[in-house]
Amino acid sequence: MRFSMVAGVATAWWLMVALVGAANEYGLGDDSWRYALVTNLAGAVPWIPLMIALHYLCVWRPLRGPRWVQAFAIHLLACVAVVVVRAVIIYAIDPWVHFYEQPPRFVDVLQHSVRNNLFQYWLLVGVSHAVIYAREAIDRARTAAQLEASLSRAELAALTATMDPHFLFNTLQAVAEMVHRDADAADRMLVRLSAMLRRMLDDRRPLVPLRDELAFVRDYLAIEHVRFGDRLEVRWDVDPAVEDVPVPRLSIQPLAENALRHGLWPAGRPGTLTITARRDGDELVVRVSDDGVGLDATPGAAAGASGHGLATVRARIERLYPGRAELALRARPGAGADAQVRIPWPWPWPPEVAACAS
Repeated sequence: MRFSMVAGVATAWWLMVALVGAANEYGLGDDSWRYALVTNLAGAVPWIPLMIALHYLCVWRPLRGPRWVQAFAIHLLACVAVVVVRAVIIYAIDPWVHFYEQPPRFVDVLQHSVRNNLFQYWLLVGVSHAVIYAREAIDRARTAAQLEASLSRAELAALTATMDPHFLFNTLQAVAEMVHRDADAADRMLVRLSAMLRRMLDDRRPLVPLRDELAFVRDYLAIEHVRFGDRLEVRWDVDPAVEDVPVPRLSIQPLAENALRHGLWPAGRPGTLTITARRDGDELVVRVSDDGVGLDATPGAAAGASGHGLATVRARIERLYPGRAELALRARPGAGADAQVRIPWPWPWPPEVAACAS
């Protein structure tokens, strides 16, 4: 705690004590207001530097830890010193202030100081320790919050980083397969891939507007359309009112990729991929559906429910919206699968994301 704050609190406290004491004495009718105020101020003001010194003594030697016995001995000596100093002060200023009706003996003043200041000293020791402990608790809470935020940012960055090579490797694999069948088509895929990689490198935001994420999905599907040709039909059903809602970057593309790799591609027949985005009460719902082989038709389809791409997306949204978001993959009646992401609406900025985006 800063010295100015300690001095300010000590000054305010003892001035208040003096005013309250003077008001009580004046209210009893025994003394005039001037005499009551002067005597109470004269008794209280010397406590201000003593209280400041006592607080820093408690900071230096708190009554805790393995050295508490030594600290207690120091405080005993300090208590004796305070009692004696208070007696000396009162004895010295009594001729001007007139605490006593007759000039007192120093022994009498010292006895009064023991009765009046012994408890006062240990009370202030307790108050100082309470302030110290409260300050330490606040510092620990702030440090813990900072560490938690740093950990959240690090985990989020790590999860986001794992998505980029995952997408890149899968797309390069698709290009490698196409090179042997259609070199021109592979060339077009590489051009599309180059544009997507440029966007990925230039935009490192943890969250992007839904329209930007869907634009990325469109580019990805354009690459895959080269592989599928007329066998792939993509349908879009996006409410314009939700296009500005921030969503985790690379959160929708893995859903589309999963539908193609584990649903439509193994089916070996024309298929339809449907992407919808709507507000559902207090949630944004983005759904990617396919009419492919379904979840239980092949081992690969089952793996898609917990594969790298979807598992990473699920971990990211759980980090961003703990307990308030969901990624679900379910079988559709008849054929195909349905993957959907639910995000809270209205969307709150998570603290760690706000720090990353700033």
